Amino acid sequence: MKRLFLKSILVIGLLFNIHGCSSMSAQYYGMKYCSAEPNPNTWIGERVEVPESIYWEDELYNGFTDEDANLMVTNYLDGVHLKTMALNTPDGKVKIYSYKDIPQTYIDLVEEGFVVAKESKKQKVLFDKARNHKNPKDYPENFKEISKSYFQTDKKKSSIQKQIEEAKTKLNLVITQMTKETMPKMNYTVTTKVIPLPDDARKYIYIDEVKVLDNHTDKTIAYNRRVMQRYSSSLLPDMVGGRRFVPEPMCGGKTPKIFDHDIFILIGHLTNARAKHI
Repeated sequence: MKRLFLKSILVIGLLFNIHGCSSMSAQYYGMKYCSAEPNPNTWIGERVEVPESIYWEDELYNGFTDEDANLMVTNYLDGVHLKTMALNTPDGKVKIYSYKDIPQTYIDLVEEGFVVAKESKKQKVLFDKARNHKNPKDYPENFKEISKSYFQTDKKKSSIQKQIEEAKTKLNLVITQMTKETMPKMNYTVTTKVIPLPDDARKYIYIDEVKVLDNHTDKTIAYNRRVMQRYSSSLLPDMVGGRRFVPEPMCGGKTPKIFDHDIFILIGHLTNARAKHI
């Protein structure tokens, strides 16, 4: 019995040693690639309010399925700020989405929605600042007014959001399939891809990159390179199960979907987040 106990201790110690070495290797490669070009890992040179047309090219999952596309249309294509959306598909083609014969009442509703959404965001900043005290006695004298204003604006935003979502179901969505070479030129392109790594580094880390290109100037206006540690090289127990990566990146932004929102500041904010992410 004592021998079995000692053997168990040795095995556990060996496993911790192996995982410890893996974790150190992951830290080494993480620091190496986080300090490599491009540096900084996240850069935004320009923000766009009304892009009108965007082509999303996703290489992480080899394109957008129909289910992904439906979520992208729901979350991004409002027909006002973003009028045309192009998505690459798993079969190597491109599908283009746009609305036909949009009524003015819908356009007015969307415009109002974004004005209210902006105001709600501003009110939330004031609300969070006002209640950022451990003791409620330290709240400002006008806290009730600040709180009331924020919740009223947020309620109005939610109401308009529901109206927009209902109105969108009645719009005439046009879907056209073609090749990347024959598709019409979009104003912006967003590419998401995996950065290839040598075999030794790939065991411990993973890197993906989002780039936003202005197609009229052929210049990159923003990018985000994210370095993630593989869970197999982590000392942390996987309490969720099936995780590929440690949740927090070693450097770079957290997820591609959030980065989209940081660039195109008037789309994707009245509904849910982007369909695809890691």
